[in-house]
Parts: sequence; structure tokens; C-alpha cells
Amino acid sequence: MQKAITYPVTLDRFLCLCLPRLSGRTGEKFNLYRQYISASKMWERWKLAGDNSKSPLDFVPTKDEVDAQITQDKARPFSPCEFTQSSAAFVAWYAEHHRGNVKEARRAGAQAMHAKRKAALEAKAKAAQKNKQHPRKKKACTA
Repeated sequence: MQKAITYPVTLDRFLCLCLPRLSGRTGEKFNLYRQYISASKMWERWKLAGDNSKSPLDFVPTKDEVDAQITQDKARPFSPCEFTQSSAAFVAWYAEHHRGNVKEARRAGAQAMHAKRKAALEAKAKAAQKNKQHPRKKKACTA
């Protein structure tokens, strides 16, 4: 991760520093940040409730609550301390989240490739079977 040059750091700059490979894709960055805020609020609420009989999924924040947090983060830039803590937590979450997405994408791609190869092999076998059933007729030699 790059180091911020000047403080305080705006949310846009924060996302550019934390996700340098997504430069120019502001919508994708904010979508990831929205997911991060939702996940962190969910875990925070679950821990504060202290009720282990409930699932963390029972504490998912509403879209309005996530939007309010993002609006607040846009309005108030990150101080050096906030930037350090927030970036470490966000990058750790993103690494885990991204690993899961890559794993799912690879699995889906492998399944699609398997289905494509299977269809090609079946078509080849069907063509070979058809050729065995209807052999070519030999032309009579007239010499």
C-alpha cells in the first residue's frame, strides 16, 4: 500500500491508496467500501450484543445506515491515526473478500470449461458413431 502524502486524507484518496489497482474505477471502489462498512458494522453489533446464540447475519445494517456512514466519511477526512487504522482494517478485509471472489470465479470458470469440453467430446463421439453406422459405399471399379 502506498503512503498518503498529505493529511487529512479524503475518502476518495483513501480508496485510491488502499486499492491502487482499481484506479479509475470509482464505482467499484465505493461498492467495495460499502460492502466493507456493512460487514464491519454487522460484526461490531454482533460483538456488542454478546449473544452468541444469534448469527452475525441477524445484525446486518440497513442500506440507509451504510449510506449515512459513507456520507459521514466523505464529509470528514481521515486523520493520520484514523487513516492508519482504517486502511489496515480495510486492506485486510479486502484481501479476504477478494480471495473468496477469485476462488468463486475460478470455480465457475472451471465448471464452464468442463461443460464445454464434455459437450465437445460427446459431439465427437456422436459423429464417430454416425460414421460407423453409415459407412461410405465403395465405388465399383470399371476397368
